[in-house]
Amino acid sequence: MLIVKQNLPNAGKLVTSLRSTGYDNIAAICDLVDNSIDADANEIKIDILNGRDGIEILIGDDGSGMDESILFEALKLGSITDRDESSDLGKFGMGLVTASWSFCKNILVISKKEGGEILRNEIDIDTIVAKNDFVCAPGVPTKEENGVFRKYVKNGSGTLVR
Repeated sequence: MLIVKQNLPNAGKLVTSLRSTGYDNIAAICDLVDNSIDADANEIKIDILNGRDGIEILIGDDGSGMDESILFEALKLGSITDRDESSDLGKFGMGLVTASWSFCKNILVISKKEGGEILRNEIDIDTIVAKNDFVCAPGVPTKEENGVFRKYVKNGSGTLVR
């Protein structure tokens, strides 16, 4: 009888190494924009700004948005969401995270489904390395985050990735 034992990856080393997956900035942004297209967005806004901690890239759309469970799953490596695996770039469930990490250490996603509430989830490489565990910070956006979201998603549903 074969004996199996769980052999989890070292979270800190894995997330640090995933920053070097070969994305250039253009390919990374295209992968994130593909998520907006998959969400049936009619309008996609991209801004590159000088933020408090350096350059910030914001991608907002008026697509279908995400509920709490999908938003939680979207920031998981190897996420399982409804995708057309024959054509979507996101068929492996790694794109949002690895594309973003190719040029930043912190990913904040704020999203709202039609008729739902505005939700947030955030993952941070330094936190994952410090805890050596795959952790995220889901919840309700701050007043400031809510304001930024509203600049990109005027009505209805949509998603903002920072």
